[in-house]
Amino acid sequence: MSRSLALRPLCILFLFAGAIPAFAGRPYVVDERAVAKLRAGGQKIVVDNMPLFDGNPAAVVLERFEVWAPDVQIIKYDGEGKETRLPRPTTKYYRGRISGDNGSVVFLSVESNGAISGMAISGSGDRKLSIGRGVRVSGHGKPGDDREA
Repeated sequence: MSRSLALRPLCILFLFAGAIPAFAGRPYVVDERAVAKLRAGGQKIVVDNMPLFDGNPAAVVLERFEVWAPDVQIIKYDGEGKETRLPRPTTKYYRGRISGDNGSVVFLSVESNGAISGMAISGSGDRKLSIGRGVRVSGHGKPGDDREA
């Protein structure tokens, strides 16, 4: 076997090893100012530089909406049929779009402990963002609250 054939696997290994850092994307860390905007609430919010899966941050335009009726009654029944009335959740819900992509859909929720959940899908159907239920973007919430559903 020739020397060049013997070195081929070694060259391929070095090529792949060098390519890994080249394909590494930008980190998916949401700026604390953006997180603070979401936690503060408001009817309309623009979150600049939201990190997306493709590595290109984009502005996300959101509006708050309610999933519960103002007079909702939430009732929990235990195994024996005992009724317990629960308070209306204080979770803030937002829907919107990725700026510049009118066909996109964005949904985010912010729980009272600061946990953020949500997703974004581009107009072409590509998933652009996914934040699992209960994941804390920065150190808010209690230990154990950062589990995925």
